[in-house]
Amino acid sequence: MTLVTANLFADILPPERLLTNADAIALYSKEQRGTYVSEPSLVLLPSSTAEVAAIVTRCAANKIPLVPQGGNTGLVGGAVCAPGEVLLNFSRMNKIQSLRPDAFAMTVEAGCTLRQVQDAASAAQLYFPLGLSTADTCQIGGNISSNAGGINVLRYGMTRNLVLGLEAVLADGTIWSDASPTRKKNEGVDLKQLLIGSEGTIALITSATLALQTKPQQSATLLIVSEQIDELLSLYKRLQQESNHTLTAFEFITAPCWHLLEQTRPELMAQLDSPKKLAALARLESSSSAALFNLDNFAANLAAALNIEHLNEQRAALFWQARRELPWAQRDYSPSIKHDIAVPLDRIQEFLKRAGQKIHALYPDALLISFGHLGDGNIHYNISVTDLTRKNEVNECVFTLARDCGGSISAEHGLGLARLEDYAQTTDKTTQRLQRQLKQLFDPHNILNPGKSAGAQK
Repeated sequence: MTLVTANLFADILPPERLLTNADAIALYSKEQRGTYVSEPSLVLLPSSTAEVAAIVTRCAANKIPLVPQGGNTGLVGGAVCAPGEVLLNFSRMNKIQSLRPDAFAMTVEAGCTLRQVQDAASAAQLYFPLGLSTADTCQIGGNISSNAGGINVLRYGMTRNLVLGLEAVLADGTIWSDASPTRKKNEGVDLKQLLIGSEGTIALITSATLALQTKPQQSATLLIVSEQIDELLSLYKRLQQESNHTLTAFEFITAPCWHLLEQTRPELMAQLDSPKKLAALARLESSSSAALFNLDNFAANLAAALNIEHLNEQRAALFWQARRELPWAQRDYSPSIKHDIAVPLDRIQEFLKRAGQKIHALYPDALLISFGHLGDGNIHYNISVTDLTRKNEVNECVFTLARDCGGSISAEHGLGLARLEDYAQTTDKTTQRLQRQLKQLFDPHNILNPGKSAGAQK
């Protein structure tokens, strides 16, 4: 392997975008949760696809490992550099390349923040529906590379459902582009779908053509309080049937979550008359004007029919704030063992019951913090404990149960470094072989984000 020095890239990037100083590199080195710290030899800041292609070509010729980084908001160590590796950060590639309102599409560079994309769509009276709490800092290239989810999946799908086309640089430096906003294209394997969710291990996404939607004009929130998950899911089914296609999000918060918020967010909880038990928030949205379809009246009638609560605007805002605060509240409360799993809707109650029994056998005093996207089966299943010595046993328990219930060990965060071993232990050998063969085909020298994701080479 070639010794990595700035001179290797001096003819591609100017000095101000080729970082070698330890203090400058440190700004890009710490993962959001602080779990991982990168140790890159260099940080490169390209400003065009041509520069990315030149960098990858140089790395390929010298067998230099290259790690792509977006907004650095990932939670599984997917953009972490080992010593001797080069970090390529996309923040300088942040242009809205085109906006085509009549095609309901826009093309943006990978370094655009999600908020930037949302604002550009909104200015055209359109809507990009990916809903993430990190919108101000996460970048669209990272959203696509990790196939991000969020709270609007029920209505709009995962990120892969919002991508019409991609441009990417392959592992040999070749630029591949299929950026058309055409919605129907049935010409063999859809190559862009191979790249979406691949965490930068088979190509580096440099721009994307995104599908836009009509802009919501009205919203309403319903609060459902229950004793059992299955009862919430029964009401969820009713809402799907009766909500006139307005149901956008269906989030759940378990009783321990309210305790967590009381301990860490007392000011918020003082304003919020929380149920302090299992609850769900259902968000309804409509793009119709109130004159044609009054969503607030519709939601009030629906709530009355289902015997649930229709929240006024102020209370709804407080409840959604509580939901958004949960990940940070847990961080402030205690150390924890975190999981991002998904199971089929009809197995959620079974999973929670069996997992709770097994976790309390390992940690009798653990606080089980379960919340997330109930409508699509995505559970953020976190265990607050002060002693992390049995973390591996907890992970094995949670992931084995998720697989037993027909689910996934990573619903929306990806695998990165954090979940590779768990993936290898819980995934069938044929799937793993196909993932490795795909990696070998696209990146035979293993220079793109090595050691990450399902295609990690042994």
